[in-house]
Amino acid sequence: MVLVFLRLAAWRIVVGVLLGMGIPAFLAYGDGGSASWGSPMFHWFAGGTMLAAFYIATDPVTSPSDRLGQFWYGFFIGVVTLLIRTFGSWPDGLAFAVLLGNTLVPVFNRFHAYRLSRT
Repeated sequence: MVLVFLRLAAWRIVVGVLLGMGIPAFLAYGDGGSASWGSPMFHWFAGGTMLAAFYIATDPVTSPSDRLGQFWYGFFIGVVTLLIRTFGSWPDGLAFAVLLGNTLVPVFNRFHAYRLSRT
């Protein structure tokens, strides 16, 4: 959180990660039964979610430079983490989700360049 306040980390990535985990978890939470994916609060505070959202995913070298791309990068990481936790056999898929998100950074940056060339 200190990095966000000092403007060393992009807050859009943090919001994207938390919304990417929170929205699908809220929609699939249901009544909290055995078919539930877990509450958004559980996913936000389980494992290394806050550490990844504030420190690992916001690495300025491996994150997109576009503001909109930063949000979608974080959202992708949040959704993939939730899917790995829910359907995968790994206890916490944050590291894998961040690595998959890092592979898509050139796509987000190219979309930004394409979007700017059209205006």
